[in-house]
Amino acid sequence: MAMVWAALLMSGIVCISSQYIYSENNRSARNGETMVQIRGLLIQQMRIQESVDSLRQMVKRLEEDVTNIIEDVQIVKKEYLIPGPCSTSDSCPDGAACKEGVCSCNERYLNYKDVCRKVTNLALKKTVSASSTFFSKNNRRWENAVDGRTRVNNIRLLFHTDYELFPWLSIYLGTEICVVKSIILFNRIDIHGRWLHDVETRVGKMSNWSQMSTCGTFIGPSKTGETHVIECKTPLYGKYVTVKIVKPNYITDDPEARGGKNALVLEEVIVNGIVL
Repeated sequence: MAMVWAALLMSGIVCISSQYIYSENNRSARNGETMVQIRGLLIQQMRIQESVDSLRQMVKRLEEDVTNIIEDVQIVKKEYLIPGPCSTSDSCPDGAACKEGVCSCNERYLNYKDVCRKVTNLALKKTVSASSTFFSKNNRRWENAVDGRTRVNNIRLLFHTDYELFPWLSIYLGTEICVVKSIILFNRIDIHGRWLHDVETRVGKMSNWSQMSTCGTFIGPSKTGETHVIECKTPLYGKYVTVKIVKPNYITDDPEARGGKNALVLEEVIVNGIVL
């Protein structure tokens, strides 16, 4: 009888052990499935994030495209066809006025092939070269002439050549041919404004002085803080604008001017025109 009870007890233990093992295996299987699901969710989340980043890039590109379109529309709005004879300025488009019975472009516009095109500063942030520099060779500061800053008191923010007979600066407007309407010179506002005199401005497709066309000349002498607008007699085509003092210095009470030496010192040079 004892052996029977022992066999039954062993059978129960085996059964319970089998159920425990089955339960543990089932739990492990469920845990494995859960981990697979988690990995799947993580992968899905990563793909969603990639899609979001891609959409953001697309939105950014679309915003840039819209901005470019708006700028193009604004540029188109700056151009106005010039109609025939007029009696009053009301019959002329924006950017033009009736003068002597004909619609003519206003000062801030340029007539190019019977279209009033708004002029811009072609020189801003462009490449500048010069005959010399007052500063170090490693930091010539030639770009100060086209950095867009005026009314500055710090000499290091000025364009300043060394002392020489005929100092000059030349601005490269870019690869496209431009039409220059006028050139504006901003004299320094601190001291020594009288040093600006007999300045000739030229425009050309090359930077060679002898091959350039004269826009106009400021005879002067200037005064500290003055601004000088040099209107070209006729619009000039080119890629380069050169500003040069063309006569020896008239100043006799400054040792730096000995021998007729000049120094070309400017706050800013603005070149008004259009790009073809």
